[in-house]
Amino acid sequence: MLGFLMMFCLSVLPITIYLVASEFIDLPNMKAFETIEQQLANLDFARVYQIIVTLCVFALPAMIFSLLATNSFFKYPKLISNINWRLIGLAIVLFIFSYPFIGFLYSVMQGLSFPTSWGIDEFLRKQDELESGLFLAFASDRTVIGVILTTLMMTIVPAFCEEIIFRGTFQRLLHESTRNPHIAIIISAIIFSAIHISPIGFIPRLLMGVMLGYVFYWSGNLWTSIAAHFFFNAIQIPVLFAAAKSGADGVIKTADENISVVVALISFALAATLMYFFYKTAMRNNTIDVIPVQAPEKNENILDQ
Repeated sequence: MLGFLMMFCLSVLPITIYLVASEFIDLPNMKAFETIEQQLANLDFARVYQIIVTLCVFALPAMIFSLLATNSFFKYPKLISNINWRLIGLAIVLFIFSYPFIGFLYSVMQGLSFPTSWGIDEFLRKQDELESGLFLAFASDRTVIGVILTTLMMTIVPAFCEEIIFRGTFQRLLHESTRNPHIAIIISAIIFSAIHISPIGFIPRLLMGVMLGYVFYWSGNLWTSIAAHFFFNAIQIPVLFAAAKSGADGVIKTADENISVVVALISFALAATLMYFFYKTAMRNNTIDVIPVQAPEKNENILDQ
């Protein structure tokens, strides 16, 4: 419980510092990036701003927590444990083959409709449009620097920052407190999906979070889940730039909608098979992240004093 409290304080610290500093210094306001037009007008700064915020809110608190807990920035989230390159390769292949099934789930979520009286359907569509518009705004810059910044913002930075806090820190804290890796994986995956604030993408990201959780737990090394997360995000880059070039987000939606049920089922079967093979390989290599059981403290007998 103390670990969770410490992580919460560290996570809100960058935001608190920013809000306090903004009262005395003329700092950029989030409202400057609400619409696509505003993002395009401040494109370079908006991307750098997104990268800095992701680093400060996700990676920095996790690294500080690790330093306080282990005297190392990278020891607690298992960034300096032995790397198994075979498991990393399997994780990358796993997430490449699972992409069609997760994309199919996203298209199914897009097709859901709710009673008008609930007001949910309009909210979901608006959130989805805002998310697609945000990515398209960043990908619309075709300069070398623009492409590098967008690729960095959508692949390397989120893969590292999200994994170090959700799998490397939250999942391990939950594992230590519950002594149940499956509960830890599911809860951390729920938090991971919810933090993206995308209702339509909640279920697909939840599945992705569970898969990343098991990849990390079975491999015992965070670089494995970081690599898998990176390649999963990287697959989307060509589609995103193609959509930005066409001037509409139809390319993104069409890519997901064109995934047939048969392709989705084949993707699911291959992913399940690869997950099982990944697990068996981890078992043979003895890499599973086992939380050591603390021995009960020996009670002193008053009569022995």
